[in-house]
Amino acid sequence: MLSVATAETVLAKISASGFTRRADFDTPYSYAFTYLNHLVSPAKEHLFFVPHELASGGYTIDQLNEIEKALACFGYDLLPLDPNLMH
Repeated sequence: MLSVATAETVLAKISASGFTRRADFDTPYSYAFTYLNHLVSPAKEHLFFVPHELASGGYTIDQLNEIEKALACFGYDLLPLDPNLMH
């Protein structure tokens, strides 16, 4: 499998989008994030999981597309990724 983005870049972009990284809820297969939904009253926190990368060294394009679809449900975009902006 071809890696197209590092885990560091993907996790940083998700965190920059308003999600909070929650390593205490990680599983052996996924990274955990929380998101505070202010559109409901009272505001509600949601737990969100992102799968670990499949390719050695990072995520495949198929994984990125699936993560993009999931984040779209919260009104956020994962793509495009620019690793230069994450540091």
